Amino acid sequence: MPWHRVGGAFVKGISGGERKRTSIGYEILIDPSLLLLDEPTSGLDSTSANRILRILQGIAEAGRTVITTIHQPSSRMFRMFDKLLLISEGCPVYYGKARESMDYFSSMRFIPQIPMNPAEFLLDLATGQVNDISVPDDLQSTRSSPEFERDVIKVADRVSITS
Repeated sequence: MPWHRVGGAFVKGISGGERKRTSIGYEILIDPSLLLLDEPTSGLDSTSANRILRILQGIAEAGRTVITTIHQPSSRMFRMFDKLLLISEGCPVYYGKARESMDYFSSMRFIPQIPMNPAEFLLDLATGQVNDISVPDDLQSTRSSPEFERDVIKVADRVSITS
């Protein structure tokens, strides 16, 4: 199917968000067995982003494989995920059911000290940014050292799971 230019010298084209939604719609229409999307919600307002994720969730529930990267999902988006792959420094730190990820890290004594978005907590943990996170006792003594972030990542990486 050939692409056609939308807009011109005297007619406004489409916005970046409209272009993104159109591209995703086009990919859905060609009915691939695997739908792989990199940042499908970036640049979209929260309503449009949630709408896109609900559509992708429906496609997945219909039996198609949908894989997407989302760097900073809202709590609402995070609850839509079936599986989660959390990567730190190129290594998997967690792979399993998204809804079980917080319990998993809590069982290792990585616990948010303040109420926070699960995705934000997991991203902070994956990057070693644990200022608002309780850490295991064996890491407490190194909390003020320059190597602390690296040590947190090592501990999380050492005990990664799959399901």
